[in-house]
Order: sequence, then C-alpha cells, then structure tokens
Amino acid sequence: MKQLNLAFIFLFLISNGDLFTQTKEVKAEISTRKRAELSIIRVYPDSFPTISAIFKAETKTGEPVWNLQREDMQVNENESECEVISLRQISKFEPIQIAIVLDHSSSMLESGHNSAPWKKRRQITPIKDAKKAITSFARSFNFEKDQIAIVGFSDSVAEILPLGKDLKVIEKTISGMQAGGHTALLDGISVGTDLLAGQKGIRILVVMTDGMDNSSKHYESEVISKAQREEVTIYTIGLGDALKGPLKSIATSSGGAYYHTKASKNLASIYAKISRSVQAYYEIIYVSKNLESSNDLRNVNITFDVDSIDLESKMAAYVLPKDVKSLLRQREIEEEKRIKTWQIVGGGTAGLLLLGVGALFFYYQRKRKSKPQILKVFPNPARNQVQIDHDAKQGELHLLNTKGKILLKVPIAGTSETLDISRLKSGTYLLFLVENGDRSRASKLLIQR
Repeated sequence: MKQLNLAFIFLFLISNGDLFTQTKEVKAEISTRKRAELSIIRVYPDSFPTISAIFKAETKTGEPVWNLQREDMQVNENESECEVISLRQISKFEPIQIAIVLDHSSSMLESGHNSAPWKKRRQITPIKDAKKAITSFARSFNFEKDQIAIVGFSDSVAEILPLGKDLKVIEKTISGMQAGGHTALLDGISVGTDLLAGQKGIRILVVMTDGMDNSSKHYESEVISKAQREEVTIYTIGLGDALKGPLKSIATSSGGAYYHTKASKNLASIYAKISRSVQAYYEIIYVSKNLESSNDLRNVNITFDVDSIDLESKMAAYVLPKDVKSLLRQREIEEEKRIKTWQIVGGGTAGLLLLGVGALFFYYQRKRKSKPQILKVFPNPARNQVQIDHDAKQGELHLLNTKGKILLKVPIAGTSETLDISRLKSGTYLLFLVENGDRSRASKLLIQR
C-alpha cells in the first residue's frame, strides 16, 4: 500500500461572521445522543482490491471520536458491503507534520477586527490575538513525534522556520513577527506546502489571513494542485473581510475545512477546534468486491455503529488507476476466451454444462451492454457549454471532478443534453449517465479557457 502521507496547513484567515463556524452543511436532527460526523479525507486504491481510506470522526462540538473498533465499522463501495481488514488511529501514533502559515500584513494591526464600531475598541490588535492563538495551538501537539514549521507572509514570504520539535524556537519565531505590507497569501501557502512535501506521516497546513491576496506570484489553481499532489490537507481561517470563496475552495479541495470569524478574539477557539480535528484521524483497510473494469468510479461510504452516537457520514469516491483497470480488463478478456474454448470443445454432459456457463456469460454480456452509453461529447475540450449525446431514455447526467465529487446533476430530457459549464474551472472532469440504477462508463471532459 502506498505510504500514508497527509499534510495540514492551517490557513488562519479573518472573515465576516460574529461567530466562527465551520462551513459544512449539517442536517438538523433532534436526539438525546451525541451527534458525530465522519468525513473521508482520501482513498488509496494503489493495492487494489485492497483499499486504504483515511477518515476523521468528530462530534458536532469538535471532539474526536476515539476508541472505534474494527467490529464497529462498515464499508460500502457502490452500495456493496466490503470486508474490513483493519482499523487504526493514525493521528494518535503517526507523526503529524504541521505548517502554520500566518498573515502579518499591515491590516493585522487594525483594531476593527476586535469589536463592533459602536463598542469600545479593544487595544489588542489582531496580530497579537493571532500570535497568542497559534502559540497555544503549537503547545497542543506531541513533540516526541510531531513537528511544526512556521511561514509568515506580507508583501512576500519573509519568515520561514523549517519543520522542527523545539517549542521555544517555534514560540520565538511566532512572537517575533511584525505586521506591515500587503498580502501574498497564495505564495505563503505554496511555501508551506513545499516544507511539508515528502515528510512521513500526516501533513497539515494551517493558513491565516484577514484579506484578499494582492501580492502573490502563484495562482489558486497552482496551490490546490500542489496540495493535492503532495497530499497536504489545508485548514483555512478567514478574519474580517477575507474573501470566503478562495479560502473555502482551497480547504475543501484538499480535504480540510474553512472557518471564519469577525472578531480576532475568537481565533484561539478556532485553532483549538482545528487541533482537536487533526487528532481524530483513522485509517481503515478493506477489500473491494467489485472486479469489473467498466466500473471505474467507486463511491465509498464508511459508517460505524456505536449506541451512544448518531452518525452523519459523508460519501467519497475514487477512480480506478489506469494500470488496475487494464489488468481487470485483461482478466475479463482471458475469461471470455476460456469460455469460448469450452463451448467449442465441450460434448455430452460437459457440453451441456458449458452451454449453461455460456448462457450465463451471454446474459452477463447483455447486462453490460444494456447499461446507458454516452455516445458523443462535443466540443471537447470545451469552454462554456458542452453537448452530450446518449442512448438513455430517462435518469440523470452527472458531472464530477477527478476526486469523485458530483458538481452537476441534469435530468435527462431526450437523447442530447447541453450543460452550462461557464462557472467551472479549467481542468479534467468526468461524465456519467445514471438510468434505473445502472451507470454508464465514464467519459472524460476537458475544460480549457
């Protein structure tokens, strides 16, 4: 199995909102039991059919759900239950590599982030609140196994402390930061990701800012791609007027979370919540039963059964690696050849038995051919609109990103559908037809502008 490497970058950003909140959709539910959420961070299919998935489990108040047992767990892949091989609390035993990225631009000296205009302003500036919160955050980790790096940015990335375990040096670096200049947010995230690249264990990047980027050389898409490539999980915090869109996009695309607050006095609580979240990571290993090469998109749902907890589970997905898909298809071809050979050489009772096998194979082939098909996607690459021709009579057309997240769902109204993709970013996407529970093979769509 691929060596587990995750990274967290805490992006501490100041954004609108009287109370800090984690921007996740939560279903309202009345219960006397604890409510918890299970979120799948990443799925590793490299050792297929043995699959490794990383997930976090925490209560709605941000407390980790500890002491889960393998017997409590259930994994469904494309609605088929899978055998669970093992479960372990990785953040309790694996090293956690953390890059703290801090905005110390001139706006961090403004007291407006501390109180409403009609109230008496606090004398403590946002930068002081941030330093205090980050120092407490750093102290919450186990330096026998964990390491922390510090990145500061304003006009450019100025302060850099490589990963280390010396808490005194870390605290001194934090306290020595001075506010001034503009905001090179994306450059700071990029440098923080570089510091975590190749490190063993869980990789986390936490970024803080109170404004929008106005000084970086890097683009948002570059930062997201690098974080995904280096398996870095990014947590972002927005303070005051920080733009929500980019911060949320960066966090969610890496498996992290976005927080915001209007008042810098709330930063300590946000950092404490992130610290607890980081320490709620598990790795589960299961065996996939689905050996069809045509079924290359796999939806994964992980749940646990604990009497005292009401669980809300969020589904994730993965796409079969090309080499795995090719191997499965080769096995299918070899099996087809064997069946044809048996049909030719069979005779008597054996011939009848082989005829039955052949009938089952014919049924299987018909079943495969009965699945809906995407006939044409054009133009491809596309810019703002794309037309999809298909043979489905009903159902839905789904557009997903390469992580398996469904971005668009369109009801089928005929044999051709036109999608508005003007709001989607340039990149690679997947198209599927879903009809009566059957899913078509994936068609790749490229968006280029």
